[in-house]
Amino acid sequence: DEFALLKNGQTVLSYAHLAIEPQLLDVLLKKKITTIDYETIQMPDGRLPMLMPVSEIAGRVSIQIGARLLENTYGGVGKLLGGVPGVYPSEVLIIGAGVVGIHAAKVALGMGAIVTMLDVSPEKLSEAAKLFQGRVNTAMSNKYNVEKFTKTADLVIGAVLIVGTKAPHIITEDMVKNMRKGSVIIDVSIDQGGIVETIEEPTSFENPTFEKHGVIHCAIPNIPSCVARTATISFNNYVLPYLLRLSTKGFIAAVKSMPELYKGVSTFQGKLTDPVIAKSVGYPYSELSMLIGF
Repeated sequence: DEFALLKNGQTVLSYAHLAIEPQLLDVLLKKKITTIDYETIQMPDGRLPMLMPVSEIAGRVSIQIGARLLENTYGGVGKLLGGVPGVYPSEVLIIGAGVVGIHAAKVALGMGAIVTMLDVSPEKLSEAAKLFQGRVNTAMSNKYNVEKFTKTADLVIGAVLIVGTKAPHIITEDMVKNMRKGSVIIDVSIDQGGIVETIEEPTSFENPTFEKHGVIHCAIPNIPSCVARTATISFNNYVLPYLLRLSTKGFIAAVKSMPELYKGVSTFQGKLTDPVIAKSVGYPYSELSMLIGF
């Protein structure tokens, strides 16, 4: 039990996913641990710098894995992602046009697939259309469009993130029942609870998939860990400035001087200081500025 290794009064920097890890949250609060949650470190313009490296990798890896799962040997429909001359390519549906979705689209397009992206933000869809110069199809993410495009997709990538809270179920069981037999769903959003109703528990690299209603499901948490060398180097490029500031200035001075780091503090000495997580789990919330005199 790794929880037992946590010491009273520690400061911990981690991808904590506290909205879906209430047991961990209880331990952190009980032991009065200060937690800087990497996934909630947020720049004033909304960017999530510590999610950038893992999201870029997760998006790219999801297509690599999906392409393999479409093979007959893994229970898939037996289609090459990009097709060949005279044979139609596979259709890839990406739900979410954030960092994960964009990098998934880059690899899928590079392999020759037909790519459709859905998002609730017209701005994000516009950015994707400009980035890919019209090579991706875009549509608003709503029940009608999710149902419509999942019916014809060979590979579906779940790439939805709502900062600090559980991802909503966007793909219902009825939608899965209407998908093509041998098609594949890879839910990268499983780190935040997942967007697919038929995925009740995460899978693993040891047992990466299961089949339900004829559809191959894959929901591996921390999917960038399968390319650990790339992930480690990329992660270090982003985290080093924060570690240097914390080690030279101390915790309070560091979070006061870096607004994005302040946003990342989820617990402080036994108090839950992230309002989004507090609302998600139903715990009382304490304003960090009042606790550190800011």
